[in-house]
Amino acid sequence: MVQAILRCCPVDIGHFRTIKIMIGLLGSSLLLQLITFAAPGWVVYVNTVTGQTVYMALVYDVRCEDEGCTTYPISENEWRKEDGQFQTVSWIVEGLVPILFCGVSLFLYIFSLRRPKWLEPSFLFCIWFLGMATVLQWGLMAPFADIHRIFGPEGDFENFYQVPWNVILHSFSAFLTTIVMLTSLVTLMKKLIVNIMANDKMVEPCMTKLDEAEASAQL
Repeated sequence: MVQAILRCCPVDIGHFRTIKIMIGLLGSSLLLQLITFAAPGWVVYVNTVTGQTVYMALVYDVRCEDEGCTTYPISENEWRKEDGQFQTVSWIVEGLVPILFCGVSLFLYIFSLRRPKWLEPSFLFCIWFLGMATVLQWGLMAPFADIHRIFGPEGDFENFYQVPWNVILHSFSAFLTTIVMLTSLVTLMKKLIVNIMANDKMVEPCMTKLDEAEASAQL
């Protein structure tokens, strides 16, 4: 049915070359986040009760205080035990959800390279959904948490060199993802609006032709 409509009404949605380039940057940025996700001290976590900033890790935690950064094994981290359930939920939402959408989106991107153009809107919608999850979870939260911790009123700029490299890289890639995602969303919406306005007058005649063809086939 979709192919019949497109044959009747050749809606030119284009290749969205600009968006594909942005999606490539987005995928690279998210891959960078995936790498830093698995490295020690992978993300900044702020205890919502005490306001304490802690570096979470899969093997150990790195807690930065006035005297510097200290490593705590997970089994000996009382703070993690007290707030373990909330951390688990945070780990799933902030880590697994964007990575899941990243994998699905990249798969659809590779798949769409060999498929007709009509697959691209569903793929771009998936990218849009991925972008919303990324912007809400990583793009806005991690970078500004780092900036506030380092350059804020009680910042620790002198100990900036002690911050794990992957945490800095993680925050930078999250910020890059945000910029790329917002730019691609604006570009996508502009292209869709232009295409809808250009092809709006073709839809009704097209459906009329399809109805006539279907009626003729039934006779």
